[in-house]
Amino acid sequence: MGMLTALEARMMRQPGLLEIIDGRDAGVVTARQMMTQLLAIDYTEGFNPNVNDAASDAYVRGNWDDIEHAFVTRRITYREYETLFRALRSQSETARSDASRIV
Repeated sequence: MGMLTALEARMMRQPGLLEIIDGRDAGVVTARQMMTQLLAIDYTEGFNPNVNDAASDAYVRGNWDDIEHAFVTRRITYREYETLFRALRSQSETARSDASRIV
């Protein structure tokens, strides 16, 4: 067995959002532990990038897309989704507030 790549090493230290949810589904962690882990994450939203100052039809995924996927596929409950959504909005408002102080 060879050395781990940087990505493999990071994944071993920091599980992805769906792996955290898998842990709850497998009974490795409780729902409360899962939510504690998910609430500690700084979420990014997906976006459509501009290419040469023109809108494109490409989509760059954010990690929030995994939460949306988990909700749509019923891996998390409405209450869990709502809690995470409120945290995302709070995080976004804080970022906007911080950015307005810089300008």
